[in-house]
Amino acid sequence: MLTNIDTVFLPTDFSKNANQALPFAAELALQNDAALFLMYCVEEPFDFAPMVAEKKEELVERVTEQFEQLVSELKSKNRFKKLQIKTKLLTGHPIVNIREEARALEAGLIVMGTKGATNSRNLLFGSFTTETILHSDIPVLVIPAGTSFNKFKQIIFTTDFHEDDLDAVNDVAEFAQSFNSTLRVVHIAESESLETEIKFRGYRELVNEQHPDTNIKFDLIYEADFFTGIADYMDKHPTDLLVMVRYKKSFWESLVSRSLSKEMGFYTEVPLLILLGKTPDE
Repeated sequence: MLTNIDTVFLPTDFSKNANQALPFAAELALQNDAALFLMYCVEEPFDFAPMVAEKKEELVERVTEQFEQLVSELKSKNRFKKLQIKTKLLTGHPIVNIREEARALEAGLIVMGTKGATNSRNLLFGSFTTETILHSDIPVLVIPAGTSFNKFKQIIFTTDFHEDDLDAVNDVAEFAQSFNSTLRVVHIAESESLETEIKFRGYRELVNEQHPDTNIKFDLIYEADFFTGIADYMDKHPTDLLVMVRYKKSFWESLVSRSLSKEMGFYTEVPLLILLGKTPDE
């Protein structure tokens, strides 16, 4: 549940991109009266034994100082003065530590900054973020480089009418209402059909019945290619947050390996929230 989170988990490398994700994580923690947990992970390359203790001590001191600076800058803002913030330095593989630590904390959300677009496979989001998207069993919020927090005034949720999508959109609708946002629910179909129209109308009716006080709009788009369809839609309806549900890894693998072109631009400009279907690995 996006509105019932106890811990918001932010892995950081203290880079500019990671730091830009911090306000998003802090706002979501504040909104949920949750703790904000910051983790830094380093892979140990120490093969020169005489220097190990000294190098480790220097590393711990440097990371501690950087954590203190981040927390101090965040708490210098009145709204975050009482926010509970915890920090931790871990050694080992970052992906493994992210997954294990998030599970141990029972985190409700992982927030990660990205590098922005490059021309290499798996670097649309950055390799660590990509692996987290593909394998995490916790929702992931991806914050593109250069993005500023805008209170999620406009949210887009994409649906394929999967049975778990109703639970997901209900969750997003509650989230949208908590931020007083406009929520746009969009289905992109390859071609027109009576079956699709019936599903769309039924889905719209069910969601409206359950959320009469939330500002929700519904759109059915016909476009053979999903990526082109959602990019064109977002050109017409600028958004502060794109929400998608991860059911099949094959879709996300095609996303991160797809050749970058203009229709992929929205992934490098708009925060992306990935929720989990009940059968995410099928």
